[in-house]
Amino acid sequence: MNPQRYQLDDLVQARAVAVVGASQDPTRIGGRPIAFLKDAGFSGAIYPVNAKYPEVQGLRAYADLDAVPGPVDVAIISVPARDVIAAIAACGRKGVKGAIVFSSGFAEVGAAGRALQGELARVAEQAGVRIIGPNCQGLVALHQHLNLSFSSAFIDPGAPGAVGLVVQSGAVGGMLGALLRERGVGFSYWISAGNEADVAVPECIEFFARDPETRIVGAYVESIRDGRRLLAAVAAARAAGKPVVILRAGRSAQSARAAASHTGAIAAEDAVAAALLAGAGATDARDVEELLDYVYTFARTPRPAGRRVGILSNSGGLGVIMADTCAELGLELPPLSAPLQQELAAFLPAFGATGNPVDVTAQLLADATLLPRSLAVMLGSREIDVLVVMLGMVNRLYPVETIVDDLLRTRVETGKPVMVSWIAGSPEGAVAINAAGLPLFTDSTRCLKALAALLRLAGETPAPTPAAAAPRLSLHEIERLLGGSEPGPRDEFLSKALLRAAGVRAVAERLVTSPDEAVAAADDLGYPVAVKVCAAAIPHKSEHGLVRLGLTDAAAVARACADLGARLREAFPSVPVRGLLVQQMAPRGIEMVIGAKRDPTFGPIVMTGLGGVFVEYMKDVAFGSAPVTHEQAFGMIRSLRAFPLLTGARGQAEADQDALAEAIVAISRLAVDGERHIREIDVNPLIVLPPGEGAVAVDGLIVVDPLPATSLSARAFFRER
Repeated sequence: MNPQRYQLDDLVQARAVAVVGASQDPTRIGGRPIAFLKDAGFSGAIYPVNAKYPEVQGLRAYADLDAVPGPVDVAIISVPARDVIAAIAACGRKGVKGAIVFSSGFAEVGAAGRALQGELARVAEQAGVRIIGPNCQGLVALHQHLNLSFSSAFIDPGAPGAVGLVVQSGAVGGMLGALLRERGVGFSYWISAGNEADVAVPECIEFFARDPETRIVGAYVESIRDGRRLLAAVAAARAAGKPVVILRAGRSAQSARAAASHTGAIAAEDAVAAALLAGAGATDARDVEELLDYVYTFARTPRPAGRRVGILSNSGGLGVIMADTCAELGLELPPLSAPLQQELAAFLPAFGATGNPVDVTAQLLADATLLPRSLAVMLGSREIDVLVVMLGMVNRLYPVETIVDDLLRTRVETGKPVMVSWIAGSPEGAVAINAAGLPLFTDSTRCLKALAALLRLAGETPAPTPAAAAPRLSLHEIERLLGGSEPGPRDEFLSKALLRAAGVRAVAERLVTSPDEAVAAADDLGYPVAVKVCAAAIPHKSEHGLVRLGLTDAAAVARACADLGARLREAFPSVPVRGLLVQQMAPRGIEMVIGAKRDPTFGPIVMTGLGGVFVEYMKDVAFGSAPVTHEQAFGMIRSLRAFPLLTGARGQAEADQDALAEAIVAISRLAVDGERHIREIDVNPLIVLPPGEGAVAVDGLIVVDPLPATSLSARAFFRER
């Protein structure tokens, strides 16, 4: 019989905690949890386990877990690495639900440590004991008064709040915890996952998604082991209405190596991870400040009803600077209507500004009514959805207390979001504004970046319903069409046969083995035609001069066959060749690329972007986790910098976006259906025709790999073509 698999829900409701390796010294790692539990007001039983002492920190101590008289829900393990497995086995005998392993010396130290960690995971699974760690700093559940940590950040954990934070680095997590508390943000849970021998970041996010005390999720990630589960966890949190902010380390090759030495794992590629996480609904933080700012803003600011931003300042210059930043961030800063400007002009100084930004001027120093009247007008207007109040040099000469009161009262009266940028002003004023619960920034750019993240969050649409499925193929059918599962590229004829079966339209073509057959095929297809060499070992034919285009008659086709034969004998004398492909020339349209690959972290993914040579040089691509829905495919298309080309920008013909989306969906499904064998799919170019005329694949390449764990880097999408 398999032992019961406990969840984090069971661990955070612990009523009895054992500390294995307990210390008399409340400042030592093995002593802190006991002191922290007492200080937190934990009402359950605390059992120090240490054979050296009859008593630890005023509590009776026990020689081992077996000697503990009552049941134990959670055990903290703070012993040398060599003794951890025996401690976990003892947890199993005692019926302990979960163990928090502080001990280091596992996967983070190399091969021997990885082997020891593998054995630890095996023993824990057999014993039915869930593990957080090893090499972690523990768990804090503030609403339950449960401080199972040794982190210095939680010597004084502060009041419980609504933020669930999970981190792979305890030190970084402690820093984030301390800095967020300094800004008045409280935690529901803080979890240091460490090496993730068992409990990992995705499971923690899943727990936060269903926890009623958690409204905002934050995560610091150095490695992603199970990308699919992480995406599903983020999507679950977003479906529950909870923002998810993720800071990922290891984006560059250099930092990825550093992350590996620290956590025993390698980070996922940045472009793919960022795109997929964003698609699941996560907010991407690029550094510590962004994570802090986004979590802080989401915790303090109601969601705006729209995207229209108003700026109110006591400095015209600062207002203009902020307007420039708004433009760079894509924030909508609408001009105010004439009636609204007239209402402001009735009381603002003549040298002020009534547009957007609104400048109340330094006369705020002499006339304390300017701010509350301006706030009331702007926040009371239907023209503004969210207001940024930028105040500079508001010092002791100003009525600071009155300003703070005005900000709070007006926000409450109107119910609209207000963010404050307080630059070089009174520290007392900043403290008062922050203490009152308004989001406060001492840097205007950080303020506006946080606002941009908030507006992206508010503008998200509910998860789309799946579109009608493209043709789904059995693994047997895929293997049949590929001619078996042998590794390597398939030739264009075989690749496009599979693409057609998956629902992707391709140009009409004939496979021939002689000039006479080529001419007959061209006559049948209709001129003009193209003639290509068809060989699996030569996937990029144009680069080798093995394509002839725009052939308008039989004589031209015959000459092309002779030329290609000569070129083959010269450049590839020993390469097996299936034959020649005679194809209809594709109609004119916009060249796009669609690709897919089996990513080692996230599983099958799909890519699209501007095709032809542009995919290599522009690298304007969008990624999605396969399979994608029709709406998700549209989202990928709209995210491209080249998207205006598809809408008819600058006199260009509009393109059939529906057909492009359908092709993306079909290829994403093929990547999933063929995951066991298909390593990579490339359709380049896919010609997107005018609306209603569809899209047609001109060239296709499928690479087969019989080893599912192996995958190409995303950089394969950018190779020369």
